[in-house]
Amino acid sequence: MRLPTELIRRVAGYTSYPTHLALSRVSRRVRAAVVDWAVYRAIVDNGAAEEDRAHLLQREGAQEENYDEDYDEPIGPWKWNPITSAMPIQLCARYAWMDHQARNLPPFERFKDDDYVRRFTLWAGALVARRHPFIAALGKRYLRGKSFGLNDYPDEAILMYTISFCRSAAILSAEPTFDDMTNLMISQRAHMAADDPRLSMWWSGIMTALHGADVFEGNGAGMHRSFEGTSVPRTSREINESYAPPAPENWMVEKVLSAFSLHEVCVRTIGVIGYRVRGLMTFNAALADPWTNRFANGPGWGPDGPDPRIIRPPPTAYDIPFDTFMDLPDPGAEPAEFVWCHLHRMATREFLEAGKWMGVYTYRGMNEVDPPMIDIRFRAVDLPADDSVDDSGGGGGGGGGARDDVLDLTAAGFDGIGDFTLYGKLYRATGKMVVKKTYSMDALNGQTWEWLVFMTPFGIVGRWGDRFFGGYIWLWKEDCFMNKYKEENGRTPPPHARAETLAPKLDPAIPIPPPQQSQVPQTPLHQREQHLRDEPVLPVRHRLLDTREIRLLEPEVRQRRQRAVQTALERMSIDEVIDATSSSSSSSASSSSTSRAASSRSSPSSKEEWEGVSTVFESADVDGAMEDSGVALRRMCASVSADCAARNGTSAIFSFDCGGVS
Repeated sequence: MRLPTELIRRVAGYTSYPTHLALSRVSRRVRAAVVDWAVYRAIVDNGAAEEDRAHLLQREGAQEENYDEDYDEPIGPWKWNPITSAMPIQLCARYAWMDHQARNLPPFERFKDDDYVRRFTLWAGALVARRHPFIAALGKRYLRGKSFGLNDYPDEAILMYTISFCRSAAILSAEPTFDDMTNLMISQRAHMAADDPRLSMWWSGIMTALHGADVFEGNGAGMHRSFEGTSVPRTSREINESYAPPAPENWMVEKVLSAFSLHEVCVRTIGVIGYRVRGLMTFNAALADPWTNRFANGPGWGPDGPDPRIIRPPPTAYDIPFDTFMDLPDPGAEPAEFVWCHLHRMATREFLEAGKWMGVYTYRGMNEVDPPMIDIRFRAVDLPADDSVDDSGGGGGGGGGARDDVLDLTAAGFDGIGDFTLYGKLYRATGKMVVKKTYSMDALNGQTWEWLVFMTPFGIVGRWGDRFFGGYIWLWKEDCFMNKYKEENGRTPPPHARAETLAPKLDPAIPIPPPQQSQVPQTPLHQREQHLRDEPVLPVRHRLLDTREIRLLEPEVRQRRQRAVQTALERMSIDEVIDATSSSSSSSASSSSTSRAASSRSSPSSKEEWEGVSTVFESADVDGAMEDSGVALRRMCASVSADCAARNGTSAIFSFDCGGVS
C-alpha cells in the first residue's frame, strides 16, 4: 500500500529528529517525502509536545528522592523558529538537530567533559542568539547550584566566550527568587555568590593594567589610546593567543587589555548586572508602600505616576533581537566567526542613531543601583579630520584618514539624579567606546565620570569611574522595552510627561504638569503620615537624608514628612543616635552624595569609650526642603556634644551639610 506523500510528511512532522533521520533511510520515496523544510519546521514546533510527553513518563517513573522538577521541567515551544522555505534544506536539518540537542541536555556532569563542551559551543551560541527556550533551562540549573563551563580554558579562549555568552543570557533571563527568612536572593547562596568577587577581581585587574598602560590622564585622553589593538583577532588561533584572564598572576598588559579579553569580560559582566538589577527592582516593587520605592521616585515621575521605563526591570535574553543586528554564522561554522559577528552592524552610525537607548548603572560594585537612565539619543558629530581622533591615537588608527573608523558621539538623557550629557568616541574596529558623562549644574553641579565600555551583542557594557570608585554600566535599545510592553499590554506605552524635579530646566517642549494632591492616591495622606511615625527610624541616613525622596514630594506631603522626621529625631535617645552613626562610620560614596569624614579614635576601656568621640554624619546634599530637619539635626548634635562633655569633658564632632544650615 502506497501512502500519499502529504500524509507521510504529516506523520514525520510529529516525530523526533532521530526518528525522522531513521525514516529518511527507509527508502528513496520516503526520503524524498520527509526531507522537506516544512517537515523540519513541524518537528521543531512539535518538539515541545513530544518533550512534554517524555517528561510526564519520566516523572511517573522517577523515584521521589531522585527527581527534581526544576531541573527536569520541559522546555516550551520555540517562538522564534527560524526555519522557512527560503532556508537551504541542509540548514533546516541542522536547526532541527540543534533543537533536539537543546531539549535533551545531558546531566551537567557532562559539562566537565572538555569534548562535550567543544561540541556544545558549536551550536549553543547560535541557539541562544535565536532565543531558543532552552535558555531558561540553563538558567535554572545554573542558579540552583549546578554550573556549566566555569572551568577556564586558557588555551581555548574561544570556548570561554561562547560559554560566557550562553551563561549570561541564562542568568539574565532568570527570575530572581527570595528567601522568606533572609530576604536575600536565593542565588546568592549558589554560584552567583562567587560571580561578584570574581568579576570584581577581574575588573580590578583591568583597571590596574590600564594604570600600567598610563591611560589615567587628567583629561582622559589616555583612554583613547589603542591599548586594545587596532583590529580584532579573527581566527581561533589568533583569539587564543591574545587572551589572558585579568587575574593577578597574568599581569601581561598587552593580553589583559586585548580587544578579545575585554569583550569576554564585558559579556561575563552583563548577566550579573541584569540579574542583580532585576532582583533589586523586584524587591523594591514588592514593598508594601509604593511611595518608598526608590525606582518610582525620580525625574521620570509624572502626573500619571512613574515612567514605565523606570520601574520595569532590564530586558531578558528573550527580549533582545540578537538575530536582527548580528550576522549569525551558520550552525557548526568556525566558532571564531561568532565572536565578532555583531560589530559589522552594531558599531555603525546607523545603529547608534536609530531610536533611543536606556540603561542602568551600579556603584559600589553590584551592591547599589540608581533608577535607570532613559531618553538617551546618540548623534554622530561630523568633526574636521584633525579633530576626529585624539592626539594620543585611537583604536582605529590616527590622523584624518581614520574618520571612517572612529565615530564622535554625543547624547543627552536623564536618570534618577537629573539631566546629563554624553560625549565620546566609538572605535569601530574594536568596539571600544570612551565616554564622558556630565550632569547638569542643576542635577549634580556638573559632575563628570569616565566610561570605558564596549559594544557587545547585549548592548553597551563596561565600567565607569576610576581605579578607586565606580561601578558597571549597561545600555540597551529602548525598542527592547517597547516590544515587551506591547506584547504584554497589547499597546505601546502612552507618552509620559516628566515632572519638574531635581533638574528643573528640562526641554521646554515637554510640558511640566501641575503639582498633584497625591502621587499615591490609594494611600491617604494621614495614613502615610502615620506610616512615617510608626516606621523604624534606623538607619538614620537612609530614611531621613534621602534628598531625591524628599524633593519629589509635593509641598503638603513634604511638610508633613518634615514634621514626622523632626518628631522621630526628638524621640531618639542620644545613645541610639551614637549607635546609629557609629555603625555607618565607613563612607558610603555615591554619585549623588558627598561625604565629609572626621578622624576618630577609640579606647578599650568602657570608662573611656566616650573619649575622643568622632562621628561621621553623612548627608545626600540636602537642599532647603530639609531646612527644618537640619535645625533638628543641629539640636540633636548639640545635645550629643553636650552629653559627651558632661560625661568626660570631650565633645562629639559632627560634620554634615543640611542645605545651607551650618
